[in-house]
Amino acid sequence: MMSVFAPGLGSVEVRAVRSLIGIFAFFIAMTSAFADGQASFIFGRGPQDSLAASDLGALYQLKLNEEMYDARNQGFSELTRGWGADDYRGLRIFIKKRSLQTKFNRRYLAALESSKHKIMKIYGLKNDEYNRLALMAFGILGRETKFGTSARYFLKENMQPVVTAVKQAEAVLEQRPMTAVNSRGATQIKKVPALIQKHFGIQTAHLDRPDSAAIATIGFLADCLKEMKTRIRHRNPLSMNESNIYDYILYSYFGSIRQIVRGTATPERNLYIQAVKKHISNLILFESMADSSDYVFVRIR
Repeated sequence: MMSVFAPGLGSVEVRAVRSLIGIFAFFIAMTSAFADGQASFIFGRGPQDSLAASDLGALYQLKLNEEMYDARNQGFSELTRGWGADDYRGLRIFIKKRSLQTKFNRRYLAALESSKHKIMKIYGLKNDEYNRLALMAFGILGRETKFGTSARYFLKENMQPVVTAVKQAEAVLEQRPMTAVNSRGATQIKKVPALIQKHFGIQTAHLDRPDSAAIATIGFLADCLKEMKTRIRHRNPLSMNESNIYDYILYSYFGSIRQIVRGTATPERNLYIQAVKKHISNLILFESMADSSDYVFVRIR
């Protein structure tokens, strides 16, 4: 496809064009938002609750305690002493922070819970591995699009032709073919993993849905884990091992694998990784005591 920009444009001109496109994109997206009632999504949450924030926090904590009590009665227990069994165990994930208890987040986590056995089987994951990746998938959701609520994400999803046009302009300026694929969905994935497409039928166009985004994201992370395991065995300049491998998986996710190859990756100082870990700290993980693959707890909240 020919670029919409002439090869002779300089960097100043292209920046100007990008600014104009951005303004136009924002205007179109805002118009669309008002038309379908999503203006509150961009500017705020609408009228405030009549109860004080402290009262709401107390009510939420009470509700959370009740849910965890019910989970214990159903054979689940909180995972507090490190990582446990290799065989499948049912999964429940609770959100500690009231502001993160949104319908989108609940559906996202519910998909991670109900799809666990199938994804473990597809990718050959251990129970411990799946649990870690599930937590990372939630952290990525927070880091990439503020749990599907950021204005930048909304604009990008609704103006894909503009995003493509900007990338075409950059490719022309740098005199290279345009090879980059637009990141899509709430976790900004460029391509749905092949195994997820095959077994779940999820395509790129589905990634704005919380359940599809969750399943595609953990599938992508499972592929990243497999890649890191291969590097441990063959090319391992950073002395990665089974205990610290999860600190490096995200380099593959956000496209900085070269830092691992060159031995320059520093996950303890990487802002992306630290943001993901911060979001993970808002979760409480429960596992069932059953280790049978026949025990599958499915819950859509």
